[in-house]
Amino acid sequence: MNTDKHEEIKDFFTQFNTVYFKERDIQKTLSFLDKDIFAFGITETDIVHNFEEMKTMITKEIENNPSSYSYDFEYLKIFTIAKNLFLLICISNIKKECPDSNEPPANFRASIIIKETEKGYKFSAIHVSVPIHASNIFLDLNKKIGNIHLNAQHTALDLLNSSVPGGMIGGYYKENFPLYFVNDQLLKKLGYKSQEEFIEDTGGLVINGIHPEDRDHVCKVVEASLKLKEEYEVEYRMKKSNGSYIWVLDRGRLVQTENGPVIVSICFDITEKVQLQQNIKTITDNIPGGVYKLKFDEDFTVIYGNDGFYKLYGYTPEEMKILLGNKLIAVTFPEDISKVKAILKNAFENKLKNFEFEKRITTKNGEVRSLLTKGVFVKEGDEYIINSIVIDISDRKAIEDKLKFNQAKLKLAMNSTKCIIFEYDLDSKTLTHLRIPPGNEIPGIIYNVPESRIKNNEIHPDHIETYRELYNSVLDGNPRSCGTIKTRLKNTKYKWTKIKLNNIIINGIPTRKVIGIVEDITEHQEFQFLNLFNSTLKKALLEDSMGYAYIDLSEDKVSNISGTWQKYLDKDLEYTYTYFFKKMLTLVHPEDKEKIKHAFSKENVIKNIAMGKLEESVEFRAIKENKEIIWCLINMKIINNPISGNREAIVYTKNIDIYKSLKCSYVPSIAQTNLKNDYIIDMETLRSEAKFNNLENILIDFKRTTENSPVNDDLFQYLTNILGKYYKAAHVSIMKYDESLHQYICAFEYCQPGKSSNKKHWNDLKIRKGSDWEILHKDKKIIKINDIEVLKNNDIVNYLNFVKLDIQSYFSVTIEAFHQDSLYLILDNLESPSVNIGFFELVSYVIESKIKDEILKNKFSFLDYHDMLTGLSNHKSFVEYKWNRSFHNYASLGLITSDINGLKQLNDKYGPLFGDEMIIKTAHIFKKYFPEEKLFRLSGDEFLVVCENIDNETFIRNIDNIKLEFSNFENRGLSIGYSWADDEIDFDVLHKNAEELMYIDKQKYYQNTNFTSKHYRPALLQKLLAEIKNNEYHVFLQPMIDLKTKKLSGTEALIRHINSDGVITPPIKFIPLLEKERLIRYIDFFVFEEVCKTLHRWKSEGKKLVPISLNFSRNTLLESDFVKTLKIIAAKYNVLRSLIEIEITETIGEIDTKIISNISKEIKNAGFTIALDDFGSKYSNISLFTTLEFDTLKLDRSLVEKLQVSSEKKIIVRSVINMCKEMNVRTVGKE
Repeated sequence: MNTDKHEEIKDFFTQFNTVYFKERDIQKTLSFLDKDIFAFGITETDIVHNFEEMKTMITKEIENNPSSYSYDFEYLKIFTIAKNLFLLICISNIKKECPDSNEPPANFRASIIIKETEKGYKFSAIHVSVPIHASNIFLDLNKKIGNIHLNAQHTALDLLNSSVPGGMIGGYYKENFPLYFVNDQLLKKLGYKSQEEFIEDTGGLVINGIHPEDRDHVCKVVEASLKLKEEYEVEYRMKKSNGSYIWVLDRGRLVQTENGPVIVSICFDITEKVQLQQNIKTITDNIPGGVYKLKFDEDFTVIYGNDGFYKLYGYTPEEMKILLGNKLIAVTFPEDISKVKAILKNAFENKLKNFEFEKRITTKNGEVRSLLTKGVFVKEGDEYIINSIVIDISDRKAIEDKLKFNQAKLKLAMNSTKCIIFEYDLDSKTLTHLRIPPGNEIPGIIYNVPESRIKNNEIHPDHIETYRELYNSVLDGNPRSCGTIKTRLKNTKYKWTKIKLNNIIINGIPTRKVIGIVEDITEHQEFQFLNLFNSTLKKALLEDSMGYAYIDLSEDKVSNISGTWQKYLDKDLEYTYTYFFKKMLTLVHPEDKEKIKHAFSKENVIKNIAMGKLEESVEFRAIKENKEIIWCLINMKIINNPISGNREAIVYTKNIDIYKSLKCSYVPSIAQTNLKNDYIIDMETLRSEAKFNNLENILIDFKRTTENSPVNDDLFQYLTNILGKYYKAAHVSIMKYDESLHQYICAFEYCQPGKSSNKKHWNDLKIRKGSDWEILHKDKKIIKINDIEVLKNNDIVNYLNFVKLDIQSYFSVTIEAFHQDSLYLILDNLESPSVNIGFFELVSYVIESKIKDEILKNKFSFLDYHDMLTGLSNHKSFVEYKWNRSFHNYASLGLITSDINGLKQLNDKYGPLFGDEMIIKTAHIFKKYFPEEKLFRLSGDEFLVVCENIDNETFIRNIDNIKLEFSNFENRGLSIGYSWADDEIDFDVLHKNAEELMYIDKQKYYQNTNFTSKHYRPALLQKLLAEIKNNEYHVFLQPMIDLKTKKLSGTEALIRHINSDGVITPPIKFIPLLEKERLIRYIDFFVFEEVCKTLHRWKSEGKKLVPISLNFSRNTLLESDFVKTLKIIAAKYNVLRSLIEIEITETIGEIDTKIISNISKEIKNAGFTIALDDFGSKYSNISLFTTLEFDTLKLDRSLVEKLQVSSEKKIIVRSVINMCKEMNVRTVGKE
């Protein structure tokens, strides 16, 4: 029933009566009529067929009788008979307003069909059944007598009945409702040819025309309704002549007749409507959720809901009506409400066809469910209604949350490893990057992977098949795939990457989505290879090698040729292994060539590798240039280069002639052993080995020293000394670039005895970057200048500089160390410029390797204690820092804890790179204001600053500056807590206090955002707010009596929880949990408002006003706008602030004294009084007497009880009271 429409029609009809009867205004009266107006029973001819006839009739009637009439409605009823079509039935009392008129009031009865048009409501058909007054021309009863007029009325009534989709029927108000009448319209609707046929079929009883299943219901409704009033309304099935049924809406009333009371009813055919409703119910009952209808208001008021809807919410219709007032907002998560309202507002204002949103609700039993709602706006009358379907998506959300949690863990891992993370769609072969570390210019989306990357030459040719197989593996259904691939970005060099692909599987079913992790392992591979290569090469070189070469067996290249072999092959050129081997064989004694071929020919080496043999050694006789024959050992060590993947080898020869000769000296006779003279070494040859033995000793010492020494000044000085002495050079210098001087300097020097130092002369040259000297060394590993005169014509600058330094011969090796500036190891003025400098090269190579090793180790060590993204110390560093400090020795200590607000939301909204930038900016701001302090990034969004020996003023000023910088950031940037102490410093207490303040600051962020975290439990908050709203928390006043006057001096507000069953819960049962969850503020401010209401009520009732004290948790006291909130609430009730006493427990003494002092001053300045509560409950903090401004001291019950029998307690209490008197502080004892 559309009550709002009916009210509008009632107003419309009232206006018509005023215009027609009272004002007697012709034009206004005509404005109420439809152009197709039809009426009967109102004129001399009974019937008006159209608007023109009605106009003529009304004009004539009012002109003949312009007198005003008063009217009142004895009965008025409106029915909706179709869309935009209504039936109005009324009984009015009409009386002429002329003072001298003796006409009695007339009874006016009318039935009017009213139509709603674009221009408003209009009268479409009018039937007047009884005239108003005999003297009224318009309704003259004397002119309405006669069969002609009566027949005309019946005809008109039939026309009226035909416009109603049903008919009329009457039955005596007796058992089974004996038939009184039934009109032709209804008979026709039911398929009966006559009333007699209807009576025969129903036995003359209306009840028999009703479906057997509906009869009992109809009887009960009719009887119950008629007991209260004369009308009823009921829906039921009415029998047709063919035995089928139609649905009717029966609206009837009780009428008194000569034969007794009769029920007269109008029956509307609603079969189509009912069938439609049944179809909708069938659909709604079978959809996976519920269907409901809401008002578009602030509370989301439920108009209708099916069984599925109520089942989802966990309430019955009656429970939702009584407990929630049908307001869905009561069970909707607070942080979801603003989002839902915004979506609905947007859909309504932009006239969207439909909308959808997700929200969380709390069911009656406390279960949290996630619901997906899809709906449309529908206009019903003048208001908009929301029709919606709701589906439970809790399981899906749980999976999504689990996935998000795993993604969060993945992101956390990424922040530590600097990995590239991507999502790969197996169907579209599209790769979407989820995280790209800074410094990597990679497209966000790459299509047709892997083939597009192969086509763009981003995959090393040797790794193409491995790369394809990596993706084919997950395409074939494998849950994961992993491989080490050389990749590159466009026009850059190849890097080693480890690629891991993990197929996302939910509930055991692959999702066709793959998460990929790409880790750059280039440095690791290089570090690994350097260690492998160094150990192999150093071993080769330190085993008295005469010559060595580096061989790439996969590429068939030989390079880095050194020692004896340099006489036959240019060390700066590359050769094939076959050519190198051929040259090497020319030095081998003819009788030993076969065994060398067998061991070291390319074919046999490859065969040995296949068999797993990676080292080969053979003794052979070598023929020297002077035709001398010596015994040598040739050794080949094969390694696998992890960077290139190639098989590589180090091959070297060693002179073992002396050892072979010594072995031969034990042979009794040459004849007995059949040895040839080639094996006998003369004493001259032995003497020539003295230099070799000297080098051997030097190498042994060099090896021992370099392996056991760190890379420091002592090592570099040792190098210059050992090289200078061995090569008998005038100077050995190490040049390096000095950033502060912006020039190269001689950092270390060996000076031959008797020679002048060149160190100052080098530095005086002021060699800059880009200078001729640097250009001389550019892209050259080794420089050999036997005579500087060769520079005179083409490099005059370096020539003149060398002359200044008195340098005739110049040898240098460039020592490179990753991306750092190079070092230059220089020999000048050697005793013999043509000497072999292999040892010089060996030393430089070993030192270069050692420097690189040290850099990598330092880098790994740094990362072990530092955050890679910000460079700040990490959690491990913090643990060690705290462990190794004695904080009580500091003059002062300040701690700052902070947490980036909504970092996860920022990552989701703008991408992970934005989140990283936010973290870096945060670190930068902290460094800006605390450059010398200990800064830690403890986790993804948590920072800690430890300020040693800092004064409070500087500490607070810097914190204020930091807050100011973050105030313009999204989500207010940062939540900050801090604590400072200069006495009895306890790090853990300070840390706890700072974290507590930070979490309080965080609550402001939570209250203004749609967010859930480990520090914020909306379900618990929602439950608390619902309990407060349902009046489950009650405030009681405990009186305080003045012991001298025995009069009431004040009261204390106490809170208790009382549930619907009347069970009382004391504060000790619920306060600790609320404090732990940081929700205690809601109880604190609820009690405060109740206190203000009480004082306001006392004042209104003229009662005496006494102070009321109430307790506040320290969490609430620490809120930055605590006093501001108190002022707002107190102003709302216009109460005197001095009548409210704020109780503070002595546990506040654990907080920074500066903060305590500021809080108490703010409270006092606002006009409230302060009481220190529970004094003496534990270990009372006497320092509170100097830091906290309070008016009342409340002694804990433990001090007051048994006071009469405890002399110790008497002494303590007396002392406290005396001290309070001196300070003008009131003392209260609790019982």
